[in-house]
This record gives sequence, C-alpha cells and structure tokens, in this order.
Amino acid sequence: MRTEQQQRWDSRYRDGNLPWDAGQPAPDLVSVLPTLGLAAGTCVLEVGSGTGTNAVWLAQQGLRVTAVDISPAAARLARARAQAATVQVNFAVIDWLSDRTVDAHSQSLVFDRGCFHIHDAEGRASFAQQVHRVLRPWGAWLSLAGNADEESVGGGPPRVSVADIAAAVEPWFEIQQLRSIHFRADTGALAWLGLYRKRRPQRPTFSKN
Repeated sequence: MRTEQQQRWDSRYRDGNLPWDAGQPAPDLVSVLPTLGLAAGTCVLEVGSGTGTNAVWLAQQGLRVTAVDISPAAARLARARAQAATVQVNFAVIDWLSDRTVDAHSQSLVFDRGCFHIHDAEGRASFAQQVHRVLRPWGAWLSLAGNADEESVGGGPPRVSVADIAAAVEPWFEIQQLRSIHFRADTGALAWLGLYRKRRPQRPTFSKN
C-alpha cells in the first residue's frame, strides 16, 4: 500500500509539476565532483533522485550509482532516462528517513539536491544520521538546500538557516564548505551548498593512573 507521501509525490510527477527539475545535472555537482578525487567504479548515492538527471550524469562519469526516491512514478521516469542514456543505475523506491535498504558504510559520496531541506528539525537530524550510516569512513556528503539567511528574489524551495544545518550536521560531519549559491541560474532562489565529511571515530583515551 502506498503511503500518503508517496501518493502526494507521485501526483506531482504524473502531472509534471516539477519546478525543481531543470533537465540538466546540477551545475554545482558538476563543478564539485572533480575536486573529490573519486576513482572510476566508486560507489555513490543520490537521495531524492527524481527523474534521474543527476544520477544518470554521475553514472556517465564512470561511478557506480545508487539512486533512491520515495515516489514510484519518479523512479519509473528515472529508469527510462537511464535506459535511454545506456547507463546502469540502481534505482530504489524507499523512505530515506526510515528505510535501511542501502548498506551501512557502502558509499563514498552522498548527493542530495533539495531533499534535506524539505524536513523539519527532527527529520533533518534523521536525514543526516542516515547519510552518516551509509558513508564509508571519511566519505563526503554534498547537499544543496534552500537558503533562509539571505533574501531571495521571487519564490523558491523550502529554506533552512546555517543554524538549522549545523544542528543536524555537526554531530556527524565536519563542515568543509558552506556557501551561498543559486539553485538555478535563471531564478533568484538562493541555496546553501554544503560539503560535509563524515567524522572519524574518536579513539578512546586512557589514563596513565
């Protein structure tokens, strides 16, 4: 049985009500990926993959891609896109906050564009913990989220502040980049580009006494 959330998102994908879908890979993903030094065949994950534009582009870079979304309708569109591009992507329909389908410590990069920011504070914390769970030691999370701290022109996506991001992210990650960008060059909607590294587990300290 489909959940209420699945039905709501399915309706948007069936109706084509997708203002966030530019049909091109996110420019900031394109610019940041080469700086991460990921070798061909590295496992990467996109959360909230939608119609698969970014996941397909990642696969075209020689990466081993898993892409998840809560909407079955989105997954169908994404699979068709991957087939048309003749690339292999493992698409799965899951609720990211509660599902444990993606193996722990299996990914070197997690990417989300506009998925982290749709949740409330509790949901954002759960989102970050899930990313932490699936990342390998010192893995990276690249996230694009609406910017609530600067004035945007016109409408735009849900927004979060730096304080919101830090509250969810810092217990699990080191913030390596956090800078203001535009979601799309043709809109005034501002976003935060966040690049976070999974914290190394702290070694226990022992007293000499």
